[in-house]
Amino acid sequence: MNSAERTDNKISRIRREHRAGTGRRPVIALAGAERYTDHNLLALLTEHCDLIVLADNGDVYQDQTNLCPQVQQRPCDLFSLPSATAALQGADYAIYLVPPVMSQARLTQASFADMAAIQADIFARAACINGIRHIVCLSGPASRNIPPGQCSRHLHSSLEAEQILRSCGLPVTVLRTGQSSSRMAGRSENTAIPVPAELAGAGMTLLAAVEAGPRNDTHPGTGTAVQPPSRKKTKPASDVRSVQRVVLPGNTDAGWAARYYLEWLGSILKPLVRIDHDGGNRYRVCLRASRCAILELTYLPERSSAASSIYRISGGVLTKQDKSCLSRLEFLQIPGSRECLIAIHDYLPSLPWFLYKHTQARVHLLVMAAFRRHLLRMSKRIYDVCGGSQPSGIRDI
Repeated sequence: MNSAERTDNKISRIRREHRAGTGRRPVIALAGAERYTDHNLLALLTEHCDLIVLADNGDVYQDQTNLCPQVQQRPCDLFSLPSATAALQGADYAIYLVPPVMSQARLTQASFADMAAIQADIFARAACINGIRHIVCLSGPASRNIPPGQCSRHLHSSLEAEQILRSCGLPVTVLRTGQSSSRMAGRSENTAIPVPAELAGAGMTLLAAVEAGPRNDTHPGTGTAVQPPSRKKTKPASDVRSVQRVVLPGNTDAGWAARYYLEWLGSILKPLVRIDHDGGNRYRVCLRASRCAILELTYLPERSSAASSIYRISGGVLTKQDKSCLSRLEFLQIPGSRECLIAIHDYLPSLPWFLYKHTQARVHLLVMAAFRRHLLRMSKRIYDVCGGSQPSGIRDI
């Protein structure tokens, strides 16, 4: 009996044991794969499992899931932990395609890598909350197979996303383009737990569909433009997403960064504005000559931690309130690093769009660049005093 036959027998045996032990079909959630899931592919994927196809929360895809009773399509915003957590409910396993759908905001001030890192972190935390047993990550070719100097920034971001998924503590298997099916039936890269048979089969089937996709599609991790299926925009038309990456000094975390940012903002803009703190969770950015708040931030302790600190943009004359859109400011530390992503999500400016884009939006970038340089100087002073080597992020960012 050759190795392929032994692998097929092993998969068949595991499938029989799983059905006998649970009495139901396993459920696999697919993230970032809705553009590949036509009717024929869904029929193949649902031969031995049920599917949850996660669609971007801002779009309604004209898909084929209504023709397959074993498939659910659920809205999912991978920039929002509550949305991702709700979308993954009931799933046993998950397949994460790198990169998933990117920002659909009218104005996006963010790099590909920073958005991919946020989405990977959100997905990993949502998977932990839902008790996902195993994650398969579909990604680009391994960096060791790419000649020096030809590793694109998109591939770097895909490798970072893989590391973020591994940091959640769940079994993670990375399946790369060009990888043989025999490896998939083995064990994952960072755990001794075997890859479940249904998950292995679904991962290989989906990766084959990605690799055989039309020319205007992309392999995972390459960053090539993808033409998505027809979809209807449902999010507010004038929302903003802005993400900047900074290096945290010393042994600080995202919670410290959020508190220090508000303190620093009040000092650097002191001639013009002041920061009023009510002693609780509310911060008001006011013009110095007025009691009227131009922005109001409310800390959300129930959604925050040391690694992720979230403030709702709850008011102010520069904010348009919409119950369907939770405008927020988030500080997210990338697991295993000193880097922190400072992100504004779903912000609705009250200024006319042309005026906002050429005034407030540009001022925000200038302020964030100044804060980034300020933290960089703090980090250099700390490492100079300690006599240690500087982290790579301080040199590269």
